[in-house]
Amino acid sequence: MTNVVATTPGTSGTATVYSGVPPTVTVQDDKPTMGFAPCWVVITKKNFAYVVNTGGGAPATVTQFSVSSIGKLTTLGVTPARKEFALTDETLSANDKYLYVLAPSIAPGNSHIDEYKVKGNGTLSFVAATSTPLANGVSGLTGL
Repeated sequence: MTNVVATTPGTSGTATVYSGVPPTVTVQDDKPTMGFAPCWVVITKKNFAYVVNTGGGAPATVTQFSVSSIGKLTTLGVTPARKEFALTDETLSANDKYLYVLAPSIAPGNSHIDEYKVKGNGTLSFVAATSTPLANGVSGLTGL
């Protein structure tokens, strides 16, 4: 049996945990992301899940959850909005100690990657944004 976290986009989107063996899966739990247009999800080896609320002009944030072994979600918090146009892709460092979130922009010189420290309790603290601007409208982010 596998737990999978997915999002339901919209102004009041949710994170949902599904379990089972495809094609038969059942909902174990769902919680609001408290952000606008949730989309991307990553999960650490310690079962902390991070959902990017894309924003798209509304506050762009990252909601933090813990996922229990039976698929129950506990909301840990939401990162403060940083006045970014949007957040999109995200990836974790190989050791799960850092979360990187892509912040594309349509304005010249404003696209960047935000770096967050993953604390022992699963919450995030902002470290920095890349100092060198990325291309306008940049998309796609993956880790190794």
